[in-house]
Amino acid sequence: MQTGSIEDKAHLHQQVILLAGYADKFVSEVQVQAENKIRLLRSIQLAALFITLLVGIFTLHLISLRVEKPMAELTHAAYAIGKGNFTYHVNLKGDDELALLGATLNHTCNAIASMYGQLERRVKEQTKELELNNQALSFLFKTVRMLLETPQEKLNFQQTFDELAELIEVEDIELCLMTASGDRPYSQIKPSTDEHPFCANQDCGQCTGNGAFILVDQPTVTRFPLLYGSRNYGVIVLRGSEKFSSDSWQVQLVQSVADQVALSLNLHDQQESVSKNCTFT
Repeated sequence: MQTGSIEDKAHLHQQVILLAGYADKFVSEVQVQAENKIRLLRSIQLAALFITLLVGIFTLHLISLRVEKPMAELTHAAYAIGKGNFTYHVNLKGDDELALLGATLNHTCNAIASMYGQLERRVKEQTKELELNNQALSFLFKTVRMLLETPQEKLNFQQTFDELAELIEVEDIELCLMTASGDRPYSQIKPSTDEHPFCANQDCGQCTGNGAFILVDQPTVTRFPLLYGSRNYGVIVLRGSEKFSSDSWQVQLVQSVADQVALSLNLHDQQESVSKNCTFT
């Protein structure tokens, strides 16, 4: 009985030892597997962190490329336009809202620049026209004063026509003063810079009329008779007048000079008539 009991105990002890070995081996394998899973989890976490960093860097770069830089360029454009630079253009490509805003801003700038350019040209044209009108009025005032205050024998029509030719920018203009009968000119005056010959026609029959007129066979020549009442004192001949319209300020100025010359000649005729009557009396 004792011998069997001892053997049973020894066998049980061996079984316990074997079972403990199996348990230890099982625990070791479980620990190894747990450590492997932990290492895999750490690798996954590191990979996820790396991917997150890459996505974050890409997102920041995309925000900088698609939002920050376009916003900075739009802000700079707004500042430049506010300073009056309407030729500034925004170079934004794409089909997003900021690109659409940039294209709209460029279109607006082009429209404003075009309107501003047209307005500037109109202002320059109006300024030039006002300057010319002022020069024309000054010339007329000076001419009227000279014609009314200067005796006929001392009238300097040469100076007047030099200034008139320079003002209307034409050289081929001529003043012909006719005799009382109106059959031929007794004086012909042209600007000093005019190299064209005087009118070769000594017959003044085709220079008479009731106002400025153009002959059919001479469409580029306009004649301004010096009329006062029924008396024709001569004519102003403007050649190359096709570049002026009939209501241009140049034509109106020449007509005003013709009227003033006719008036001054009539006043001198009246003064001579009065002087003769006083002498006979």
